[in-house]
Amino acid sequence: MTNQLVKDIAYRINRNNELQFVTKPEIYRLSSKDDINGFKTLLEQNPQLEVCDTLYQQLKELIKIKYLSKANSPQEIEDLVTTHLNNVPLEEYGVWVYYPWLNKVVHTLDEEEFIQVRTNRNQHKITWSELFLLRSKKIGIVGLSVGQTIAFTIVLERCCGEIRLADFDDIELSNLNRLKTGLHNLGMQKIVQVAREIAELDPFIKVICYNQGITENNIDDFLLKDGKLDLLIEECDGLDIKIVSRIKAKQYGIPVVMETNDRGMVDIERYDLDPSYPMLHNIVGDVVVEQLKNLTTEQKVPLMMKLVGFNTVSPRGKATLIELGQTLSTWPQLASSVVLGGGVVTDVARRILLNQLSVSGRFYVDVERIINNPKSAAPAYAKPTIAALTVSVMEQIADINMLLISMLKCAHINADPVILSTRDNGLTNVQYPIMDKFNYIVCKTSLDGKNYFLDATHHKIGFGKLPLECYNGHAQVICENTYPVFLIPDSLKETKITSIYVYNDSTNKMSIDYNSTPGYYESYKLRTEINTEKPTEYFKEISKSYITENSISTSGIDSPNNYDESLNIHYSMQLEQGNPEIIYFNPMFTEAIKENPFKSDSLRNYSVEMPYTTDNIYSFNMEMPQGYTIDELPKPVKIMLNNNEGMFEYAIKSVGNRIQLRSRVSFSKATFYPEDYQSLRNFYTLIVNKQSEFIVLRRLSKK
Repeated sequence: MTNQLVKDIAYRINRNNELQFVTKPEIYRLSSKDDINGFKTLLEQNPQLEVCDTLYQQLKELIKIKYLSKANSPQEIEDLVTTHLNNVPLEEYGVWVYYPWLNKVVHTLDEEEFIQVRTNRNQHKITWSELFLLRSKKIGIVGLSVGQTIAFTIVLERCCGEIRLADFDDIELSNLNRLKTGLHNLGMQKIVQVAREIAELDPFIKVICYNQGITENNIDDFLLKDGKLDLLIEECDGLDIKIVSRIKAKQYGIPVVMETNDRGMVDIERYDLDPSYPMLHNIVGDVVVEQLKNLTTEQKVPLMMKLVGFNTVSPRGKATLIELGQTLSTWPQLASSVVLGGGVVTDVARRILLNQLSVSGRFYVDVERIINNPKSAAPAYAKPTIAALTVSVMEQIADINMLLISMLKCAHINADPVILSTRDNGLTNVQYPIMDKFNYIVCKTSLDGKNYFLDATHHKIGFGKLPLECYNGHAQVICENTYPVFLIPDSLKETKITSIYVYNDSTNKMSIDYNSTPGYYESYKLRTEINTEKPTEYFKEISKSYITENSISTSGIDSPNNYDESLNIHYSMQLEQGNPEIIYFNPMFTEAIKENPFKSDSLRNYSVEMPYTTDNIYSFNMEMPQGYTIDELPKPVKIMLNNNEGMFEYAIKSVGNRIQLRSRVSFSKATFYPEDYQSLRNFYTLIVNKQSEFIVLRRLSKK
């Protein structure tokens, strides 16, 4: 590269820098002597200036609009143009608009005729009288990512005569997914680009720029200087400015409109009609502005969730909120949503300014909900998309668990979504995980080097617990480097301990003290099925399950609201035994396994899947009734299933005047292969038979 080339590049860069903040064109009317001299100097000092003169074509358009019935042929139009000029030289008619940043000068109609021609296609959707009223209106826009399209659309429709813009950001390459501009404008302030775009479209609209954005020091000027704003459109990223701008808008009676770029959500706050209307519809509650300044992206997330309404945000928007500050640096925006927002806000703004809309509230123009495939039109084999799946099956679960994940992240606790397939939904392939096969989302977090899986949608499940339906094998952790985890029934151990003590008084009236601590998931099932705080009906059903007439004197369920612990169920019962010659009773009482769950004796093609491994321990201790002796006692037995995969123990003995039993059924694994089915079935048959055996007591004969 030659030195001269380097110098030429540097000269042009410096020239651009001189113009970097220039946004206003220069307008020359050659009917004025001063403007003639200025225009002459401009042409002399800038021989490279490009001149664009289409005034004659514009005049012909004007004539066709004004004299619709007379301008029927090209010659008639030209004659009417000549008459309209009234001997004024074409070069002196209208205005010459100089755009320094383009190095161009454009010859166009002067303001009144320019507006008449440019807005002619608005008729009668916007009438001339409405257009005249809109020319007096002042609109302020804060934030020009979404605001750029809104500003340009407002100017396209000419919904105001003055527009005030506030933004401090520069255009970056990542903005070009939604900003209508070119590579040559990278590094330029957004506000400069928007102001120039407006001037190039309509040089007669007054544009006022606040290049430092809105602050507490300049917001009064922005809202009030040279006339109060008629409408504030707030599209900024700063949460403090969102609140400050509304505080001031309420104070000065200025309506506020905001578009959120998700589901076409638009907020309207008519402080001009109701100064007492709550800010942001009272969604975020009371906030302290000072606490909102200089927040990190992660710190903004909880407030943003409140602001946009986590339950109503789109499924992809929810995922976005969770990843802000983690894998995403800022809220993503799509061009289609931005353009849609520009149109919706412009329509709302125009109707507000014309007194055709007086409502406040939150509204949606949700294209995905409005235009979609009706369920009846979908082919029978069609698979739902992950977005539809989230909406139809997982909406509430996803909402709550993703909110939990985001809250944990905001507390600087590592948390990630985990997608899985529940048991009734089938298995997934760990080698080729397909999104449509997953139907559930939970949270994975790590504390002190230990992983925990959480599901906030089941409020009676404790910390680190998941519903049984989630333990279905392969699941996938969704993070920057996604990886599989395995939630298997074999990892769950359900232990139940039950004890029964039987006493007999001098009249041989039998009393039972029952105490049972069910396993965690049995406790969870009871918590969801019965009123554990007022379990009267539950104990009535227990009473009915005894064959002998009885009455329960005291009863209770401990730890009903401690969802991290198992329940403890206890009661005292009196049985009407009488004094029969022979007493038959099953020492298992209501705790016996009465039916074999594996009834079929045919070959099995699929594995047996139990919900968890079990260890069910039962102890019975009975004081012999007076005047009776043991006539028959079941024999003790201990059986192993496939060595150590299962065990059944039935240990019974008499010690003095007491009978003691310990029965234990345990499984060390939850999933059995098809070839294990028959041995498993036989194992249960032995348990059912043994636990159905009776103790026989015979009354002693009197001597």
